[in-house]
Amino acid sequence: MTPRNYRALIVLSLILPVTGVAIDLIVPGVVPPSLIQAQELLNNAETMAFCVLATALGGAIIGLNLAASWGLFFFRKWGRTVALASIVLSVPVWPIFGFSLMSGWAAALMELGTTLWGAAVALAYYSTLQVRFTEKTR
Repeated sequence: MTPRNYRALIVLSLILPVTGVAIDLIVPGVVPPSLIQAQELLNNAETMAFCVLATALGGAIIGLNLAASWGLFFFRKWGRTVALASIVLSVPVWPIFGFSLMSGWAAALMELGTTLWGAAVALAYYSTLQVRFTEKTR
């Protein structure tokens, strides 16, 4: 794995899920209107406290993931640790968010992005690139 390909892997792990969300927001009909209405009913039933908590947790996880991506992309010594922390901390938080509605396209792109992220973290530890995270010159 070359550093260039590794960086492309990281970028794709970020772009693909965002593309999935964009598809759901932009392309009409990928999510049936009846399901969108059901999601809106569930969202309207949530309390303000829950919305604040979910926004704060979601923002913290996104921030941690972006910091981890930055650290891995630039081969920073702390990047691998932050990437692992982002995974470990986000897993127990996801159930708090509850039900989530997305199209098949969005789900596929989310899954692919998550798989690529896992590969990027694994490669940071178990490939020839691991030296770049520990040496002084990058």
